[in-house]
Amino acid sequence: MPFWRRSPLAREYEVTKRPIFLLDGWNIVQGTDAAAYVSGSVTDGVMYGTNGYLGVRHRSECETVGFESNVFVNGVYHNVPVDRQIDSEALPYEMQMGATVCTVNLDCLIDGDCGTLRSVPPRRLDLRNATYHSECRDVMSGDGGLMFDGDYRRVVSMKELDLWGADIVYSNFTFGSSPYDLYLGESPNIFYSNNMNSTNPDASPSYLLEFVVTITVDLREWAILRGDSVDDILLQSRTSGVVESIVTQSTCAVDYENSSVKITPEHQLLCETGDHGLMEQNFSAAALSCPSDSESDPGFGGRIISSFENQKKKTLSFKKRFILSITPDTLPTRVTVTYLARHHSGGIPSARLFPTISEIMEDQRLILNEFWDHFFIDLQQQEELTPDRLRLSLLFNAFRLFCVSHNLHNGLPRGGCSATKTSLLYDLHQYLYHGIFYTLTSPPRALALLRGLYSLLPQARVNAHLISLKHGAIFPRSTIKGTECEQHNTVSQARLHVNAEIGYIINFFFAAVETIDQKDRLWLLELMLETARVWPQLGEWVESEGVFRLDNIAGPDEYNSTASGNFYIHLSAKMHMRYVLDLYEQQLALLGEEAMKNLLKQIDMDKSELENFRATSDGIVIRRNDHLGVYLVHDYFHTLKEWKGERPKHPLSMNYHPLAIFSHMLVDIPEVLLGMFLYQEEFEKKTWYEIWPITRRFAHMIHPSLLLL
Repeated sequence: MPFWRRSPLAREYEVTKRPIFLLDGWNIVQGTDAAAYVSGSVTDGVMYGTNGYLGVRHRSECETVGFESNVFVNGVYHNVPVDRQIDSEALPYEMQMGATVCTVNLDCLIDGDCGTLRSVPPRRLDLRNATYHSECRDVMSGDGGLMFDGDYRRVVSMKELDLWGADIVYSNFTFGSSPYDLYLGESPNIFYSNNMNSTNPDASPSYLLEFVVTITVDLREWAILRGDSVDDILLQSRTSGVVESIVTQSTCAVDYENSSVKITPEHQLLCETGDHGLMEQNFSAAALSCPSDSESDPGFGGRIISSFENQKKKTLSFKKRFILSITPDTLPTRVTVTYLARHHSGGIPSARLFPTISEIMEDQRLILNEFWDHFFIDLQQQEELTPDRLRLSLLFNAFRLFCVSHNLHNGLPRGGCSATKTSLLYDLHQYLYHGIFYTLTSPPRALALLRGLYSLLPQARVNAHLISLKHGAIFPRSTIKGTECEQHNTVSQARLHVNAEIGYIINFFFAAVETIDQKDRLWLLELMLETARVWPQLGEWVESEGVFRLDNIAGPDEYNSTASGNFYIHLSAKMHMRYVLDLYEQQLALLGEEAMKNLLKQIDMDKSELENFRATSDGIVIRRNDHLGVYLVHDYFHTLKEWKGERPKHPLSMNYHPLAIFSHMLVDIPEVLLGMFLYQEEFEKKTWYEIWPITRRFAHMIHPSLLLL
């Protein structure tokens, strides 16, 4: 079937494209037309809150007035065992997966039942103060006798990175029709609600409202080191030993026409299985006197409370309940439930006072005002069928890149702290694009990103040793603590291109930034040298041709990872070694011979190795197919079959067998185009237009990196 034809069946099920999100001033709002058929997870994945350290993903309200949020912390993880067929020291024994620290629920119960929503609440994300809003209107009790509104706000602080908070304002309380007017069908029997006195129909109705704050911890992943109440909890990962402290403050204020009161809460501890033996545990007396020097277990010796070894006990919930009874004579004008939390990794933090939600929002506004005042991008480049479509995408992505940039020295998760597990891994290939962006927009943040890479250098040196390299450093593709978090069965599938991309970012940074501190220059050069010195060890000289080949290395493209002669690897390695020589000469002139001598001594390198860089770089030849006159993805790309027949179904990896993909001219990432963009000085301009006949069919039609560059 030709690519442009569609089957009649497909046309029958086509849905008119409506914008899922709209731009209303400085607010991103969910389109009302799209709300009916778009999954709530789509909204949750856009309107989450983060500052690069904390990530709070809200679960959109569907039927009841309950607000649920999952909390993630950058760098907090669990170890996952690796099932290996081959026992090899070069393969990882375990992988790291990002962790959900806890789940926070803010609920409102009416006589023990959840309040019911009459419609999907409007949701919006304010780009001026990074606050999420959800407006629940006409919330009803189960019998319809009580109605009220609930306005929810959530904010993650960019001033104090361990802080986030939320509040709910319940207002407009009204009593509806008497429950005695409600009948079941045509039955003459009257339906009596729990809030009515069945012996006295003339009695005033009353309702018991419970405002509940719940923190739920998964006991299969976390051990409780301390936890008497929802206000102070100390956790430790069962596998990685990471310690996480949670300190919270929850209040409930009730405003009447002439007065206001604060409700004293009740504390409760619940286990999911109904086994209340856990509640007899004295969590505050849990052993905290087991010091340890372990980097992954700071101060607690990896001690796990034996009471939690029963895997049937899945979760433990810490609850704080605020109870309020209302009647027509005691209707409040407003009830405000406020929740504030600090999440600290690595031990017990010093006590600090909590600011108010309004104070956090004001700090956010000041921080973002400064950012938007210097945001110089022409947002009205062309007329659009959907108003502000381009403006919306540019504003949102700039907003997110700014939010996550407050913690770049500790790593940048691939999902921006928007989801757990693999989304919290650092994809170091994506650092290439982030490094370019931050260098051009905020050099201090680009330096922080590079500093995060430098902190992984000790583990990267270990990685190089594990694959039998004498020296140098191997940076993984996906990681949290520096070890590779993806399985690779052979060296040829290792993603060693990350080393060259780190070298590109460093060279780009030096070329773009005029003022760099001397100490920063030294550790940046050290990182550059350590990542470059692996290339002569990974390849071999072909004496008959006088060229240096790197045939056992794969590029970022998943579809062509096992073929020899990878274009991107040879080009990036060649330029990496050339850049490191140029950078060394520049710093030698600026910092002096003594500083360079000490640096080389520190990493056990001599000048002969530097000269070897030059010879190896000159020996790498970027091959061009003489018959086709273009650069190929690898040496045998032109021997593959063109994709013909049916229109390809995307993603290809989920619709076709791997052998069907690998045997055709398909690429997951256009490596040739990417390499020519990055290293433009190596190619003539006319060559750019010659690569399209070969690389025109992509699994992803255009990579985000190309848009950025």
